Amino acid sequence: MLHHPAHLGYALIVCLMIFIAFPCTARAQTRAANHFLGVLSPYSGRLTLGDRLATHGFISQGFLWSSGNNYLAQSKKGSFEFTEVGLSIAADLGGGFTAGIQFFSRDLGPTGGYTPQVDWAYLGYKWRDWLGIRLGRVKIPFGLYNEMSDIDAARVPILLPQSIYQIENRQFLLAQTGAEISGIIPLARAGELEYSAYAGTLYTDISSTPNINSLHVPYLAGGRLLWRTPLKGFTFGSSALAGELESNATLSQKQIDTFAASGVLFPSGFDGKIENTVSAVFVAASAEYVRGGLLVAAEYSRRYIENTSSVPATIPKAKTTNEKAYLMASYEFLEWFTGGIYYSIDFKDIDLRSHFDKTQHDLAATLRFNVGAHFVLKIEGHYLNGTAVLSPALNDNRPNSESKKNWALLLTKATVTF
Repeated sequence: MLHHPAHLGYALIVCLMIFIAFPCTARAQTRAANHFLGVLSPYSGRLTLGDRLATHGFISQGFLWSSGNNYLAQSKKGSFEFTEVGLSIAADLGGGFTAGIQFFSRDLGPTGGYTPQVDWAYLGYKWRDWLGIRLGRVKIPFGLYNEMSDIDAARVPILLPQSIYQIENRQFLLAQTGAEISGIIPLARAGELEYSAYAGTLYTDISSTPNINSLHVPYLAGGRLLWRTPLKGFTFGSSALAGELESNATLSQKQIDTFAASGVLFPSGFDGKIENTVSAVFVAASAEYVRGGLLVAAEYSRRYIENTSSVPATIPKAKTTNEKAYLMASYEFLEWFTGGIYYSIDFKDIDLRSHFDKTQHDLAATLRFNVGAHFVLKIEGHYLNGTAVLSPALNDNRPNSESKKNWALLLTKATVTF
């Protein structure tokens, strides 16, 4: 629940500060496997029904433990509330037409509760290699790894760098409902260029979100370019996204009293309703190198967010710039064993870099074990400095400025694919 006035503003803003995606085409699945050093493909072990219909599924169970602060769940006591289940169906309809749908359910601390949902559903047509279109509920490409960020078997880390790929925000910006065009353009000796461009809107479930009465996204549009250079193994990319979110919320009497006690003066006849608009522009630059069993990747992103409210005393008008980056490497030592490491940094406000509650430094290391063709086991440790990613609701409603500055996180995760 939103026990503190500032949490209401955060809940409204966070709905546009999210990036995740899931592959919807065979090409994306192949690229995912190539990116992650040939580790278990997301479609390995799939059940194929004829030549034109295939199903794929996965079940993951994880464990979380942290020192100092709760993260994602009640992790200081240790938590098994880290479960994911997915089932997708893909069909080749012939004549260049394809279709697909994925059902997904998860439990992640207070999020999900095993509620089944449709992750994505689309109808696609590929005219040429350089031009295809998808319509429906389509995943949003951003950065290098959004299209595989929730496929545990397709990557080395349990948690991708959280500065850019924040796991707990998956439910808010899962896919855009609209259209996407994409293709691959050969550049002769200069390599090839893969592009995606999309436009649409978002539909989010707010039934479990206290205080918020409605959310409306007038528009969401963006695109991504990936240049696969003639230098073997090198890929460079850029991504951009722009959108607007309009919301309507109602403060509880307790929240009104809390604001009033802090000196906030409400308009005469104020009934607790607040209208809020968040405009956001996200940009990112990406680089990746893959050679043999080695992968090295780096990404840098900025997010420009402007917030306006019908009651500025509760949610002040503000313009904020976030800055995010990471450097990641992994190496496949053996066919069944891969090790990885990354350093990620997240500044929620570039004007407040010295405030540890607005900053997150994250040093992580992962051990991945492929046990047979369909089972993956991972162990991962994090040392964190800063509290920007914490949820006060999971930490006795303490402001992040009062949480432990230095803390650790340990995760394990087992995934079965079929």
